[in-house]
Amino acid sequence: MLSLRMSISPGESTLDKLLSLWLKDNNWLKAIVANQGRVILAIDGMQPEIGHEVLWVIRDCLSGEIILAKTLLSSRNEDLVALLLEVTNTLNVPIDGVVSDGQQSKRTSC
Repeated sequence: MLSLRMSISPGESTLDKLLSLWLKDNNWLKAIVANQGRVILAIDGMQPEIGHEVLWVIRDCLSGEIILAKTLLSSRNEDLVALLLEVTNTLNVPIDGVVSDGQQSKRTSC
């Protein structure tokens, strides 16, 4: 169980802060995926309203663990490539596949 004590700075979202703390120590995650020997990623973006930030979540389909979650101002191909590169640089296992809902920017970033 994760216990967090935190303070939120002005302009910093609670969600971003929680996710940052949760994913900051990723040794547990590296151990899980190392044991699997590979990952299959699911990527999805959620935007509450037009014009607001998009929450991007990348999850490992094999373990069910969230690998990365970040808010971005856009859904551009370049932004999604950067997210996938961050996952690649964090984990030392092959990415065997990426699953998405087929949105154009997701298809071209993989």
